[in-house]
Amino acid sequence: MSSALSVIVVQMLPVSAASMDEVAQNVETLCAWMDRAKAGFPGADLIVFPEGSLQGYHVTAWLDTVVDLDGPEVSALAAHCKATGLWAHFSLLERNPHGGKPFNTSLLINSEGQIALRYVKVNPWVPLEETTPGDEFCVVDGPKGSRLGVITCYDGDLPESAREVAMMGANVLIRGAAYMEPYGDPWVFTNQARAWENTMYVVAANQCGTDPMYTYTGRSMIVNFDGRILADLSRDAEGMTKADLYPALVDEARAQYGEQNHLYNLTHRGHSAEPPEGRRSNPYRFYRNWK
Repeated sequence: MSSALSVIVVQMLPVSAASMDEVAQNVETLCAWMDRAKAGFPGADLIVFPEGSLQGYHVTAWLDTVVDLDGPEVSALAAHCKATGLWAHFSLLERNPHGGKPFNTSLLINSEGQIALRYVKVNPWVPLEETTPGDEFCVVDGPKGSRLGVITCYDGDLPESAREVAMMGANVLIRGAAYMEPYGDPWVFTNQARAWENTMYVVAANQCGTDPMYTYTGRSMIVNFDGRILADLSRDAEGMTKADLYPALVDEARAQYGEQNHLYNLTHRGHSAEPPEGRRSNPYRFYRNWK
């Protein structure tokens, strides 16, 4: 049997920071969660926090709390990853060096305290998310044979985002979110759909509770690559849960499934009628003629 990737998902409500002192408070909270996870689940490999875990989202002062990747906040989180031996997913508002609106950035920091992946949210939520969109998806080799892809919140409402990282080889998709009411049901079924249609684990960490603007849906979850929920949390309470994933099984399923092999069938249409590879042409005019 392949090695298990032990994944912890944390559901929390960060302080909606209006000052750098409150950002520092969130740093302390994140480190405390890591300590709690390490004590409760020895041997854990990866811990996943929600979107906005570093600063929250203050209605009026959010632009006053942006950070730099080489600043003390990220350095403190990186040092704690090294101290605990955990890979971790964090989400933050990153200063735009070109002077525009900040980036909604997700980081994967490895167990050596190094930034292994930086992802800028490609699809900020309209109409209220005033962050500069990114233009590139990315995947990185993680522990235990994992290939980790990252998307953020509203990205997961668009099938193309998860499909992109799946086609790049991701076998585990991380989705940090600040998904609010009244969209609790779409939060659940989009996580399951992204797993099912891409034969890929989905680790989805969401905020919970109420901040100055929204009530968040909670219901953080870890979804199997067949779309079944392996572990989840409640709608309202902070907490954490854990599941053991087997990334090599995803790779084997994609290579060996005879039916419901969605990624292969997408690019090998009708191979039962036209063996061995089917049609390799692209019938999707929208993707050929993007405007």
